[in-house]
Amino acid sequence: MSIPRPSRRSISCISVTILLVLAMCSIMQAQKQASCSFSFFQISFKTGLQLTPFGINDFATIVGAANDPRQPFQTGFIRWSNGGVNLFADPNGPSLLYARNDRGISLGVFPDHWRKDLYRCARVWHK
Repeated sequence: MSIPRPSRRSISCISVTILLVLAMCSIMQAQKQASCSFSFFQISFKTGLQLTPFGINDFATIVGAANDPRQPFQTGFIRWSNGGVNLFADPNGPSLLYARNDRGISLGVFPDHWRKDLYRCARVWHK
C-alpha cells in the first residue's frame, strides 16, 4: 500500500497561504503606535448650560449643540482652544453645528422657516 502524495495544486495553495500570512505579519509590524493626547473640558455649568460636542478640527476648536435653559431652543456652539465659548442661536428654532474645518468654516443645520419639518445644511459661520 502506497502513501498518497499531495498534489501540486494543494502544495501551491498552501505555499500561497503561507506567503500571505507572512506578508500580513510584516505589514502589521510596520504600524507605529499613535501618539495621542487627551484633554478634558467642562460640559455642564452651574447655570444649567450643557454642551454636546460633535466635531473638532486640527486647531482643537470644537463645535456642537448647547442646551441652555435660558434659551427657548437648542443652539450651536463653538469652543475655542483657549476655552472661550460662543453660542449661535436661531430665534425661530433649534440650530446645531456638526463640523468645522481648519479654514474656520462650520457646518450645521437650522430650521427652514417655510417648512417647519425641514432642516437645511449650510455654512453657518466663517471667521
